[in-house]
Amino acid sequence: MPDTRDRGVRSQKYDAEGMVWKKIVIRHLTPCQGKLYFRASMVKHGILEFNPHPTIRIVPMHSLPRVVPPNPWGFVAHGCRFEMDGEPHQFFVFYYEDPAVATSIALYRIDVDREQWCEVDDIGDRALLWSGYRGGCCSASKFGMELNCVYMIHDYDSSLHIFNITERTERVCFHPSKDDIPELSAEAFWLLPSTN
Repeated sequence: MPDTRDRGVRSQKYDAEGMVWKKIVIRHLTPCQGKLYFRASMVKHGILEFNPHPTIRIVPMHSLPRVVPPNPWGFVAHGCRFEMDGEPHQFFVFYYEDPAVATSIALYRIDVDREQWCEVDDIGDRALLWSGYRGGCCSASKFGMELNCVYMIHDYDSSLHIFNITERTERVCFHPSKDDIPELSAEAFWLLPSTN
């Protein structure tokens, strides 16, 4: 068994006989309920646990998120992982040719026990704040934000995108106003309160 104490590195068999190992950097870890979740491939999720020693479990995932409209290159999307209600979730913004133009959006709960992506279309009185590949959630009404929405500062043009999960819509604010997002929340890096 390879040494997996480095939280950012896992080892994987390099050849069919298992004689050579190569290290693979684990990126985009999502903490949830004392475990760290990561995407091992498009069809597999990894779970890194410490009980008390580090162990990695790779889970094949079924019901791969839909791609609307169908894309000749397959699954092309921006993605962000969140912890919500004690479970890992992933929000996708699908695109076709131009990564700055969304063609569809979807939020999924990552159910590793059932090995399935479970689509979510209502998050109640919450707003998801996306910064880079990670995000967090907070009470929407408490902080003057829209319910069932994901707020994202886009890498391409620094514009604020507000995605409504229930209505599957997107609003782009090139220069966000106080009507779009409270002034204190307008930065691409958000600090969330410890309780929702």
